[in-house]
Amino acid sequence: MSRFIFSYNSLSDLLFSLLYLSVWICPSLYEPKITGLLGLNMILEFLFIHSTPFFNSVLNKKSGIFANAAKFGCLMAFYLMFAVALSIIAKSAAFVIVFLLFHLKTFVPVIARKKEAVPEEDWADGWALSTVLFLVTCILTSFLPIPAFGMKNMTLGTGGSGLWEEEPHRVIAFGFLYFALTAYFELRHEQRRSRRTVKENPVR
Repeated sequence: MSRFIFSYNSLSDLLFSLLYLSVWICPSLYEPKITGLLGLNMILEFLFIHSTPFFNSVLNKKSGIFANAAKFGCLMAFYLMFAVALSIIAKSAAFVIVFLLFHLKTFVPVIARKKEAVPEEDWADGWALSTVLFLVTCILTSFLPIPAFGMKNMTLGTGGSGLWEEEPHRVIAFGFLYFALTAYFELRHEQRRSRRTVKENPVR
């Protein structure tokens, strides 16, 4: 992964964490439906985490363009059903669009052999870290006492039921912690990569 791409990812995660934090503290700054959209966004993030190893493992295998395209199409069809369901719940096509853009941007060049698939050792550690952070922050914000701040007496507004619907500050706190920690570890990783690059290519 290039330095630019990695820096972009860490910056986007940081901005997402600040968005969740601002909604948690002062939701009145936003449209009422923002809480539900951010709650559903955490499910979309789970889809990204869940699908990444499958797409990478399939496309890492040496196959022809048509074989790769067929595998990619099958996986897309399966995961797209969940993205469509989120869009129906949210009454917005945004979830489908984001899901499609992410996977098409990432994997179509690999299918077309415009670039090599990312080696497993390059994405596996990051995927494992994302999975651990997602699970840990989800569990902690579900069971520990979490202050509501500006979200007292609010509901998630998705028409469902359960803990997130009745106590939406928990899923917003979940999003804040997850994206903030992800940004932190991505930045640390980028710093280590930069130092290693300097050592391997010293200025003469």
